[in-house]
Amino acid sequence: MTPYYDKDGITIYNADCRDVLPCVEFDMAFTDPPYGVGFSYSAYDDGNKVGFCQLISEVLNIVKASERPMAITTGINWMWSYPPADGVMCWFKPGSVRHSTMGTISEWEPVLIYGKLPGKSRFGSDVIRLPDCANHAKDAAAWHPCPKPVNLYRQLLARFDAELFCDPFMGSGTTLLAAKLDGKRAIGIEIEERYCEIAASRLAQGVLF
Repeated sequence: MTPYYDKDGITIYNADCRDVLPCVEFDMAFTDPPYGVGFSYSAYDDGNKVGFCQLISEVLNIVKASERPMAITTGINWMWSYPPADGVMCWFKPGSVRHSTMGTISEWEPVLIYGKLPGKSRFGSDVIRLPDCANHAKDAAAWHPCPKPVNLYRQLLARFDAELFCDPFMGSGTTLLAAKLDGKRAIGIEIEERYCEIAASRLAQGVLF
C-alpha cells in the first residue's frame, strides 16, 4: 500500500483503518475516534451509536489480535459504549465550557486503556491536568470537527514505553504531530483525504495547536 505521506518517521495512509492495521507494524495504537458529539463527518455518521460501536469493536479486535495495546480518548457521554477497558486515565480540563448530557459542565474526559502496556510504561499519576481548548484551534486543525490539544497527546504518549505509535482514526494528525515533536515515530490512518492533507500540512509546519 502506497503511503499518502512518508517523511521523518511519520507515515500517513489514506484508507480504511480496518484494511491497513493488519499490514503495519507498531508498538501501540493511540486514537481519538469520531464519536457522538454532533459534528458531521462526510465518511461517517458520528450520531449512529450502533454503527460506531461495531466499528470500534472491529478495530479493537484487530489490534488485540496483534497482541498490541491501545489507548482511546473519548467523551464521557459515550465511554459506556466501548468494550470494558483494562484501565482508565483522566484528562482533567479546568475551565472547560463543554456540557454533559446531564446539563453539567464536563471538566474531565476518560482515556481508556486496552491490553498489556509495552515495556516499562509508567503512569505516575493517572490524571493529566490541562485546560481545554475547545473551538480555539488556530491552525489547519480548526478544519477538523474536534481536534485534541497537541500538548495533551505529548503528555499521554510520554507515559508509554513505545517508539512507534499508530493512530487508526488520525483526523488532523494530532497524535502524529505529538510523536514527531518528541522524536518518536508514528503511523496515521485516515479515510478522508482532506484530513490527510491537513495532517501533512501540520507536520510540515510543526504547528503546536
